[in-house]
Amino acid sequence: MTIESNQTLEEQPLTVEEQDIKGSENGENQADKVPNQSANLEEIENVISEPKAEATPEPKVEDSTLSEFTPRAVRSAENNLDMESLPVTPELPNEKQPAYIQDTNYPDKPFQIQQSVSIEATSVTDKKIEWEVTFKSRDWAFYESIGGYYFIIPDGLKLTKLVDQSNTDILNHYKSEGAGGDEYRAFENGKGEFDAQWGRSAGFMDNAIFNKWKEENRFSKILFRDYRRDVQTVTYKLESVNL
Repeated sequence: MTIESNQTLEEQPLTVEEQDIKGSENGENQADKVPNQSANLEEIENVISEPKAEATPEPKVEDSTLSEFTPRAVRSAENNLDMESLPVTPELPNEKQPAYIQDTNYPDKPFQIQQSVSIEATSVTDKKIEWEVTFKSRDWAFYESIGGYYFIIPDGLKLTKLVDQSNTDILNHYKSEGAGGDEYRAFENGKGEFDAQWGRSAGFMDNAIFNKWKEENRFSKILFRDYRRDVQTVTYKLESVNL
């Protein structure tokens, strides 16, 4: 039987031998089309050797949000042994400041005296702040000479509790300025003896940051508890609401 030349033949399946022969022929054709590998290697080497720009590290941003809780210990007004412990906000430009200030004008064992008063915030919310003030009264020899504690309250806070080491709320005892010899005395900024009591407490330090805060009226009240003869470490718990 003959087949006309203009008719299209359907592809017939190849045998295994025919597939092997066709594959080898295709391989030879593809080998002729392989690009210049040496040129590609040169391009790769150029890419590898090309310097890369280094990423610039982002500067660290420090949180400058700090509180202003101000405890104060005095052994006696006559002896002028004074201690302040204040957190600090960045006030003075181009001058590195510690996050927490402990200062004293007492020349003997200044580091020990500076560490004798500490503050710890125990709860801070948008509406309420609680903190503890610890006095190491033994460092002040209250067992030898009567002393007292100053609490200088930041402006913008209303004190609601002042609990002493016996777990008693003594805030209601601070009703007025009283007089010398009274155990509980309260002084309000801009009135009466507030400035005088500042001078007998934080003002003794002559600390530039303390003085700046005072000039900016950052403090609303000074509470003074006198006639203390504590021989051990004592802790006061304070609570306030934001005004």
